[in-house]
Amino acid sequence: YDADFTQMAEVLKKKPEGLVIHYPSLRGISNESIKEQMSELFVYESSVRNRSALMLSNFKHNTQNIKLYVDILKDRWCHKSVFLIAAGPSLDQNISQLVQYFSDGTDEELQKRREGSVILAVGTVYWKLMQMGLKPDYVIFLDANSRMHGQLYGYENEDTPLLILSTAWRKLATVCKGPSYLICQVDYEPAERYAAEHGFSLYQSGGSVSTLALDVAIRMEAKRIVCLGLDLAYTGEKMHATGTSSQNLASTEGLISVKSVNGGEVSTSTALNIYLKWIVQRMKQAKKEHSNVEFINATEGGAYIDGMKHMTLYEVLNDMI
Repeated sequence: YDADFTQMAEVLKKKPEGLVIHYPSLRGISNESIKEQMSELFVYESSVRNRSALMLSNFKHNTQNIKLYVDILKDRWCHKSVFLIAAGPSLDQNISQLVQYFSDGTDEELQKRREGSVILAVGTVYWKLMQMGLKPDYVIFLDANSRMHGQLYGYENEDTPLLILSTAWRKLATVCKGPSYLICQVDYEPAERYAAEHGFSLYQSGGSVSTLALDVAIRMEAKRIVCLGLDLAYTGEKMHATGTSSQNLASTEGLISVKSVNGGEVSTSTALNIYLKWIVQRMKQAKKEHSNVEFINATEGGAYIDGMKHMTLYEVLNDMI
């Protein structure tokens, strides 16, 4: 019996394996701090359990069929501005500005902009960008589910390079014409073993494709990382930007409130809040590693990300010209 949750708090700090959580009882916990920690652990553990067999199957296929590793791209990213484009609802507010930046100007100006930048898109937003005439330099994938194939629909013959987590959907590399680069992640034993055997670096996934993208950009020693569409919240009660994935939020039950980038609060989920906390910690870690990367959040909505410089995309692009 642990009436004041002191023993449970110590257990949670160690991220225990094999902890069984009765979800209905979890929702009745009055201690908000413990409730939040256990909810986060429940989301993480259940996600891993539900996908373990699929992840291993994907891993075996990917390591056999993807011959390039992401480490070799470092020279192409180092000291450049990485535009990390996620699919949050606020992307609709400023993505046209980015498209214009990389399409309007003299040939010399456009070449200089592309050479000094890396456009890194999460898979969810790839179709939208292509429809708008902005071809990303790389598209990154994390999800193990077969629906990832749909994010490339209609553009299978493009030569866009794909960055594929070792446990991501196994057919991504085989259905697309462009080169594919494998990413092995920390805390997944088969990937750690494979990376050690081949002398590859390990990357932190953080649980989402956006957090994985951030870690890759940091490890590639980008000069600055400019985030767009990284709401990490349901801005305007929307889930995603138009033309990416399901947009409308089905229910607000179980949502929590976090500080908004525009002042006040915005609704988010336990999972998105986990990613938000992870990003904050990853930036702190980068500073301890003496990384000089500049973190800029040009997402004009969503959650406030402590440790990032919050600017409008207009201000960011003006600063780069």
